[in-house]
Amino acid sequence: MSVVFWVILAIAFASIGLLAVLAVSLVKHVKLLATSIKTFQDGVQPLLESIQSEAEGAQDRMSDLSVKGAEIRSPDHGRAEPGARLPD
Repeated sequence: MSVVFWVILAIAFASIGLLAVLAVSLVKHVKLLATSIKTFQDGVQPLLESIQSEAEGAQDRMSDLSVKGAEIRSPDHGRAEPGARLPD
């Protein structure tokens, strides 16, 4: 067997070893990323629920104000009789 064969074989084994190291490193980083995402989600979830409940409350208040505004704008609301005086 020639020297070229042994050199190519050594390069092939080195490449396989390097790919194995990279694959193991990739798996570790994916696990770390998954853990970080879970921690982030656990930290953000209560804030999101709080914002959602506040938004629902604001929506209810806006609906109430809309009803009150419609009552105020009704044709017979706040109309004085012709010739009536304002209270002193």
